[in-house]
Amino acid sequence: MAKSPSSRQDVYHIITNIIIEKLEQGVIPWKKSWSAQGPAANYVTKKPYRGINALLLNSLGLAQPYFLTFRQAQRLGGHIQKGAKSLPVVYWQWYFLHKETGRKLTEEEAKALPNCEVERKAFLRYYRVFYIQDTEGIDLALPKTQPTELPEDLLMRGFKPLHSMPHPVAVKTIRQQPYYHPRHDYINMPVMNAFSSTEAYFQVFYHERYFSIIALALGSNGTLKNSLDFFR
Repeated sequence: MAKSPSSRQDVYHIITNIIIEKLEQGVIPWKKSWSAQGPAANYVTKKPYRGINALLLNSLGLAQPYFLTFRQAQRLGGHIQKGAKSLPVVYWQWYFLHKETGRKLTEEEAKALPNCEVERKAFLRYYRVFYIQDTEGIDLALPKTQPTELPEDLLMRGFKPLHSMPHPVAVKTIRQQPYYHPRHDYINMPVMNAFSSTEAYFQVFYHERYFSIIALALGSNGTLKNSLDFFR
């Protein structure tokens, strides 16, 4: 259930505690940007969560990052398992006031008036969601991971810096985890639609590419080679 404006500080406190808990577990919530099933989303609407919600829910490292509310579970003919932990999803609730009279306006009324006559305010609210594996009595139909087809020009721009680098390296998708394999000299990347954005994909890709360059510089004996021409 959404909370009232008076609970705004409580929302900040809840989110802060979740972030601190993750950091104490060695998880940096804003680091990981991929999941085997794509970004965290609502199971019913299939809409990905955004902002701080995406950051926190994606940081859980769930194989199937889908969530639903208590009522959504009931509407699907199921229920939440006893003892299951819920997670907050926050959002801003806007309301509008007439500056001269102080009367509360509907969104339609506010849009019809000049901006100088309307005061816009927002307060933080939240509701709670549950992980789909914490439900019972629901016949879950989870989408299969499919490769993402992107426009050719977008792919070309993303991989363009790779072509100007020395020592070409193969790119494979064997596991849904990014890493560089020094022995077989290849970069493994999750499927592209496992990332929250195309930019996030290439950010992780070139991070792994950096490690491949370092491995080449060190050589098989772990010492730096004499020639660093490929860094120039």
